[in-house]
Amino acid sequence: MGNEQKKIRSAVRRDKAENYLLISLVAFGVTVIFTRLFLQLTGFPQIGNSVLHIAHALWGGLLLFVAVLLPLALANRWAIQASALMGGIGIGLFFDEVGKFITQTNDYFFPPAPPHLLLLSALRSYLPLLPPAARGKSP
Repeated sequence: MGNEQKKIRSAVRRDKAENYLLISLVAFGVTVIFTRLFLQLTGFPQIGNSVLHIAHALWGGLLLFVAVLLPLALANRWAIQASALMGGIGIGLFFDEVGKFITQTNDYFFPPAPPHLLLLSALRSYLPLLPPAARGKSP
């Protein structure tokens, strides 16, 4: 009876979580900027044919899928780092096309989309790093 271990039901912070979140956030920002710059410089090329267009949001979704699978399948630290990087790139590619998904006209250039999503992503990335008291929780 005395050897029973108490189960931890609250979230346990991962060692070096700040580094992984920073990798993800920087990869996200660089991806959005690079994607917009690349598309602008190349005249917005499309992958596909006259019927199909393989949007870069799909490539972002593929990277997000791999980013989720890596830490589930592998326990290596590099797997978590690779997951953070692929997740940041994936969400950057996906978010870059969000203007198409929130307008009835599929407007890739919908002006309010990028700033709001960048702010939302930054808040989402840094919220777990705040001390518990700043989030309204006692330690």
